[in-house]
Amino acid sequence: MPLVNTALTLKDLPPAPEGKTGWPWTEQSEPLPDKMADGSEWPRISIVTPSYNQGQFIEETIRSVLLQGYPNLEYIIIDGGSNDNSVEIIRKYEPWLAYWVSETDNGQANAVNKGIAHATGNILNFLNSDDLFLPNTVSITAKIFPKDINSLTVTYGFRLRMTEEGQIFDFDLPPNKINLLTFRIGCWIPSETFFFTRKTFNLLKGFNEELEFAIDYDFYLRSYQIGANFLAIKKFMGVMRFHNTSKSTIMPKVGNNEFFYLRENILGNNLASLSMNLFCDLFFSKLVFHKNRFRKHIWKYLNKKQFKEVCKDSGRRYCQV
Repeated sequence: MPLVNTALTLKDLPPAPEGKTGWPWTEQSEPLPDKMADGSEWPRISIVTPSYNQGQFIEETIRSVLLQGYPNLEYIIIDGGSNDNSVEIIRKYEPWLAYWVSETDNGQANAVNKGIAHATGNILNFLNSDDLFLPNTVSITAKIFPKDINSLTVTYGFRLRMTEEGQIFDFDLPPNKINLLTFRIGCWIPSETFFFTRKTFNLLKGFNEELEFAIDYDFYLRSYQIGANFLAIKKFMGVMRFHNTSKSTIMPKVGNNEFFYLRENILGNNLASLSMNLFCDLFFSKLVFHKNRFRKHIWKYLNKKQFKEVCKDSGRRYCQV
């Protein structure tokens, strides 16, 4: 199956289903030229989508990757043996996929690891089959990433949250600086926006297949432990979809249990660490991050003063929230 070695546009892909408009149905990213300004190749970026029975969402996910307008993009889909219409949709976009398979796997982490095993890029990311990239996300990342393929740099940006029907209702603004305190608070780096090098992936020996939920948080923690340079990109780059069958909806307790387990076992479970964890839980998590009135005030402020400027590269649909 071919590598996407030129920037795809709407005319290259199947037309959007009837009634679908906006990004990524009838809008596209601004295509980059085939070569960089100095005549060299753009760094190869590989995206892996783990998939299982997300047929109602996966086409939007696929198009949000392929329409990034990036000339050296490798897209891989690892489906866990879906019994809905997922495979039919994947086949529809097969000409633009570097690799795909539909077979039983051992969960999300296993699917991502399998996909990266087939990838050839030095910059990597995984995007779940119900989430989206925003326009120009891959291009923005490529321009910021260091050219050194042995770098331990990881990048991340802002995220929007949307309902099953596609209505934006909230956002995530991760911290500019990553340190032990931010990890104790939770360090909610949006996985949709998190790009990392192959060297980082290899040093960590991939994603932890013993986890069901917190595979991203575990990867962030271990990246920090090996000295990765966390580079913030102050732009909205991804969209997380909340729906009745998403893991965030059906298994929040599993996620919380894994988060606390990882925090205590990786950051330490001595008296000082446990005391700091308790303080962060009581003060930050309970008082600041989960009080709706605080988030609503911030949301209102961003809508009035900053939101349109911050997401100017994210498509009209998201700037008019």
